[in-house]
Amino acid sequence: MKIPLALAVLILAVAAGLGWHGSHQLAALRQTRAQLIATAANRGIAPDLSKPAAPGRGPKPTSAVRCGNRLISTS
Repeated sequence: MKIPLALAVLILAVAAGLGWHGSHQLAALRQTRAQLIATAANRGIAPDLSKPAAPGRGPKPTSAVRCGNRLISTS
């Protein structure tokens, strides 16, 4: 009976530690982002805050067919 309880407490402690670490990383990233936005504003660069900061998926690739040495776009 003691081993399952100890294991559950250990799992919860590890999960809490990982959550705490993640929240501190997130807070540091938010502070860095705010500093970068302020620096950009001081230099006259207007950041576009409507777009996410993290790079997402790129544009949808167009399909192309190779004809000899040329690429012919099919879209």
